[in-house]
Parts: sequence; structure tokens; C-alpha cells
Amino acid sequence: MVIDFLKFRNFKMCGRHLLLQPHLDDIAFSIGHVLSEKIIPREEAIAYTIFGKETFNIRNYANCEKTLKLLEKEEEQWFSFSKIRYDRFCLEEAGYRGISNVRTLFQPKAANVFSETAQIPPIENGEDVNNLVKELVRGGYRYIWVPAGVGGHCDHLAVRQSVLNHMPSCPETQIIFFYEELPYSHYSAPIKWEEVFISGFKFAGRVVYQPEQVKSEQKASNLEIFYSQINESQAKVLSAQAESFSIWIRNENFEEIKLKIT
Repeated sequence: MVIDFLKFRNFKMCGRHLLLQPHLDDIAFSIGHVLSEKIIPREEAIAYTIFGKETFNIRNYANCEKTLKLLEKEEEQWFSFSKIRYDRFCLEEAGYRGISNVRTLFQPKAANVFSETAQIPPIENGEDVNNLVKELVRGGYRYIWVPAGVGGHCDHLAVRQSVLNHMPSCPETQIIFFYEELPYSHYSAPIKWEEVFISGFKFAGRVVYQPEQVKSEQKASNLEIFYSQINESQAKVLSAQAESFSIWIRNENFEEIKLKIT
């Protein structure tokens, strides 16, 4: 079921929002348009980057402390521009851990595996991710924004799985938004949301935001902040793509909330 964004935008989301991103640009790339619509009250939201120890770039910068700081500065500038509070943790991302094999980095078959007991292929610092996410999601947030895992990037799956692991002990969380990561969602097999089962939650639908040209140009300009990650032509292509996220509502409040957003 596709939910019209204009209808969803009128849904008043009272309460605290937690936004999780594996890497420095996942939120900006994937839901930059959506967040620009001010659907989230800024004073009630905070974002966290999990794998902050990263030197991947397209500019041939050296794998060194200076590059780490440069990437961190780009991230800080984007969140400051977007007026979203954020913090970061310095777990090592896949490339920093030495993963270069594409078949190890991306596990597309695991993208559709959702449950608290899912056997997602482990990553080297998976226990650290799980413990960190455990502390974050237990912070009393009503809404949590999580990477969907489209394309099966191992870091994204680790964050997603860690959230699912701890949802049974987080009754305050009423809605999980799984944002579909760009650029992966542009060329990867889509997640079959109707076939997904998440204990304690029901699938309410999928929101798709198709930007107008002016909006695309604005996002492309904003993404130029991430000079280390994307060039001008790539930013234009990515910013013209639709953004999407699925909505999962806790069982006991499903009918009441769904009526307000559909």
C-alpha cells in the first residue's frame, strides 16, 4: 500500500524522534527531501551516526586522521544546515575494517530477513553495534527512523537488526520508519514489505516522495556539502530520485494511528 505524502505530512507526530544512520551521508542522501518538509519537530529529534570511523571518499584523500576529521566536518555542516541535532559514534565502518569484497560488503538476500532472531551474517564489531543501539533505542523515543537495508549493505543490516533485537523492551516506541537508502534503492531489488514480519508491529504502508524540479535542485545543492562523497553530476541524479520509507505501527495502536495517516 502506497501512502500519499501530502496525506502523511498532515499527520501530527507529537513526541521524540530518533534517527539512526550507519554512515555520515545516509540520512541526507535517503530522506533529505522528506526532512526538508519539516514533518519532524526539530526540538524533538536527534540523529546518530553509528559508524563514524570512516575514510572512504571519491577524492583520493589519504586514509588518515585528517580525512576522518574532514568527513566529520562535512557531516556536521549538513546537520547544522538542516537544523537537526546530531551526535556520532566512532565504530569502524566496513571499509575501515578492511572489507573490500563486494559479496561480503553487500548481502542482498539478507535484505528481506526481518525478526529479532534473524540470522544476519555477523560483522566484526556487531556486538558493539548491538550494545550501542540498545542504549539509544531505550531512550524513550516514540518514533525511530532506521535504515531499511535495501541492497543488503552489511553495516546497514547490522543497525537494522540491532533495532529489531531491542524493540520488545521499548514499549514507548509506537512507530518505526524504515527509510530506503539512496542510491541503493535506485538499482537494488526492493524489499517485499507485505511479506515482512516484525513481532509487535504491523505494516501500515509505504510513503513515496517524488520531488519537483525545484526541490531536486535544492537537494543537489545541499549535497555539495559532501564533497568527499559525491560529485556535482551524481548529486543531481540522486536528488531527482524518489525518496521512500515504510511505516510500521505497534499492534495495540495500529488502527487508531493508521486512520490518521492514510
